[in-house]
Amino acid sequence: MSIKSKSLLSSLLIQQIKQLLKSYGLGLLFTANVVGAESIYILGNTGTKFGYWLLWTMPLSLLLGMGMHEMSGRLAIINQPLMEYIRDTVGELPAKLLAYVIAFIMYFWAILNFAMCGAALVWLTLLENLHVGVVLVAGIGVAIVDVQMLAKRITIKHTVNRTGST
Repeated sequence: MSIKSKSLLSSLLIQQIKQLLKSYGLGLLFTANVVGAESIYILGNTGTKFGYWLLWTMPLSLLLGMGMHEMSGRLAIINQPLMEYIRDTVGELPAKLLAYVIAFIMYFWAILNFAMCGAALVWLTLLENLHVGVVLVAGIGVAIVDVQMLAKRITIKHTVNRTGST
């Protein structure tokens, strides 16, 4: 292969990579950093729709993530739960309100995860009904959580019975 043909081939490859980045935009960048069926689907889809217009979210996400990791490390070192720290810092009533807001966000997040995993299940399998996929994934998710909670209760009950405490 001559130098000219190698140069042409490399320039074509570079053009294809540029076109791929232009087509998928921000979604491709986020997909490279985040692993999860729903994340890959949402971010890839968002990248195709918005391109680089949402690039401003990356520095914001980075700063928030760094702050949360730093705070988590400090709390882990002193072995203090997050809500206990917040209650000691802002007081009882604001801490309770914040706890309810966080709980609502987490429940909403779980519902969205079930919905997106259900959509991914429908998209990746022969299922044709989105509702069936969401209900299947939600049922499996709730069953897993219930089994874990039951195992935890049994372990606690067994430990209490062995020590003779009530």
